[in-house]
Amino acid sequence: METVAQNAIADPSYNSYVIAEPDDMSAALDQYWIQRKASRVEAVERLEALAENNEAGRVWEMYCRQRLGFLTRLIRTGAEAFEQALLTELHWNRGFARDARSLFQRDARLEIRIPLGHNLSRVVRVPGVHTSYDVVEYGGYDTVSEPGKPVIAVNWKGRDLALLLPSLEFVELDTFVVNVDKASWNTADILPRAFLSVLPEVSGDLHAAEHAFAALRRTWEAADQLALARKQLEGIDRSSELWGRVHIPEHQKVELLRRLELFEDSDPAAPRGLLLKGPSGTGKTWIARTIAETLNCHIQILSLPDFKRPNLGDSAQEVRAKWNESRSHQPSIMFVDDCEGVLTRRGANQADKISEEIVESFLPEWDGARERSRILLIGATNRPDLLDDAIVSRFGWVVEIQLPDSENRSEIFAQEVRALGVTARPTADIGALTQGMSGRDLLNLAAALCSDRASNDPTEEEIRKAVTSIRRLRNSSVDEQFTWENLILEDAILERLKILCALLKRADDWSAHGVSVPKGLLMIGEPGTGKERAARTLAREGGLNFLAPTIAQLKATILGGSANAVQQLFERGRSMAPVVIFLNNLAKLTPKQSSYEHRDRLSEEIASQIQQEMNSSPNASGRVFLIGTTRNADLVDEDVLSCFDEQIEVPLPNAQLRVRLLAALLRGKKLGFLLADGVLTLSKRFNDSNSSAGDLARYVQAAEQRALTRAIRDGGPEHLRIDLEDFEILYDSQT
Repeated sequence: METVAQNAIADPSYNSYVIAEPDDMSAALDQYWIQRKASRVEAVERLEALAENNEAGRVWEMYCRQRLGFLTRLIRTGAEAFEQALLTELHWNRGFARDARSLFQRDARLEIRIPLGHNLSRVVRVPGVHTSYDVVEYGGYDTVSEPGKPVIAVNWKGRDLALLLPSLEFVELDTFVVNVDKASWNTADILPRAFLSVLPEVSGDLHAAEHAFAALRRTWEAADQLALARKQLEGIDRSSELWGRVHIPEHQKVELLRRLELFEDSDPAAPRGLLLKGPSGTGKTWIARTIAETLNCHIQILSLPDFKRPNLGDSAQEVRAKWNESRSHQPSIMFVDDCEGVLTRRGANQADKISEEIVESFLPEWDGARERSRILLIGATNRPDLLDDAIVSRFGWVVEIQLPDSENRSEIFAQEVRALGVTARPTADIGALTQGMSGRDLLNLAAALCSDRASNDPTEEEIRKAVTSIRRLRNSSVDEQFTWENLILEDAILERLKILCALLKRADDWSAHGVSVPKGLLMIGEPGTGKERAARTLAREGGLNFLAPTIAQLKATILGGSANAVQQLFERGRSMAPVVIFLNNLAKLTPKQSSYEHRDRLSEEIASQIQQEMNSSPNASGRVFLIGTTRNADLVDEDVLSCFDEQIEVPLPNAQLRVRLLAALLRGKKLGFLLADGVLTLSKRFNDSNSSAGDLARYVQAAEQRALTRAIRDGGPEHLRIDLEDFEILYDSQT
């Protein structure tokens, strides 16, 4: 856990100064800071006049010295009511009851306590210990009371026994037992209720106390608000600089700042929570830190290990401890990172008893702040679907932080390289090169570039090399062999794949120019024609991540399980976007259903969920490109077919392609013949067959295995050599 403590005082009157959002969002943020500064200057001038009301202090001093006689009267009438209750309710004899009253009345003391906040932790105490009044901090008091409304404290021998509230309720604080001869009594049994019964007799006096203190209270509040307004005015330039480092759309910044003002001012409309959702690395933690610095308040940065303990009961105590820390440092922020792991949906497969205990402890703590607390809970998640529904409803404010667009990627990268000491601005088109990268990816890119550079002025080639390196780290499922040079397909098909790759590689830029970037490609052809290789090559060349789930990973054994598996696949894909999701053999995964045959409900469920996911992710933040393969499109579910913008027929290789395929398969191997001559000879053997690229690969592999067996027999790797005879034996055996 990380804690940053800073103090600030709220300005409840500031709600009237919330900045209206201008129509032109391109200038909204600059306009916001200009108007924010102007409003703070005006607030300082207004509050200076209110804070200089010396007459209010004289009125309150006069009241405290001349109008407190009713407290002595209330002690007497309360003690009499206490004696009467002993007689009528506990049936004591009159002598014992009289002695008990005298014993209490001799050391009793009543105080007026006027809360300065929404609980009784900080009050004006009348009479004070050494003066007519003083201001006292009480730790641990969370009793709700309206600010400025007097409360009566019943005290005996320095111990607070009860608080008498304006609502004609009491709060028991302490108790003691008194023994008189053979009789005993406990203050909790009867004393608070006895005093409460006579409290209405002094209601007019309490109202007078409230009225007398009201002007001084407004003066004190104005002084507190003045100190805050001055601090806010001094910090506006700093806050503007901080938010300049947050690279999200300006309208989101303005929305955040406007609503955070309500929290800063303890406005009743202030948000109780903020859920930041979006892919990993988009700066959600950075935004939370910036909010804390802007509001100049305490922040706890928390994650699952800060809450989860191995034993039942311990996690609930940790939850309570974290909330108590925030309550003791108000205004404060609780930031829960990866909150789907902390506040998991109860009853879900991934929720154990301890996880449910954390959620069930969190809810009453969040709701149980009976005062208008100044605690803002900020959660960050890239899997909002895993959050408990009750938790989501309490956030009430959700902001989606998307992957940065081209302009923001350029700004983030420039910011990061400057922070690492590179003074020259890179010349490459970083926005286009880094499509789909998060802020964290760009930080890693800047670090990689700065560690490899030979000078303070990186070249475009160095930048491209660093981008390629970062993309390979993100895309470990596609290795270096998948390149256009190694992909052997008909020229027209290869050209179309390259066009698709170019669109996906700079999808943001093309979309900004009104181009409809495709979402899906269906490749139709016999097994072994290179469809999966084409998909992996497109992903690698386009800098896209690659996911290739199996049928077993998606098709569950019960209804609901398959839809959940597909949903999780696409959620993972969106968190890695831009990404290629590759679904092989759609005719088996999502077959077309016939009304004359038994319907496969699991396959129907998968098909429906795929269509739903593809229709729900059209924007750049969730750039998911679906590639499917099938032998025959007529055998695939129609809902799934609708997800593909384009279909490409991938035929079996012709004679020319077979030569190229064999050359690619044999290149780099130790051969006993010239490669160019050998592939021509070998390819002729397949002129009358329907051999696929896979068949040719198996043919070459079998010849290599025969040569390998011979090399082992002859003594080792130095004897390895593939001869044409190795293929002839295989061909003869096959024919």
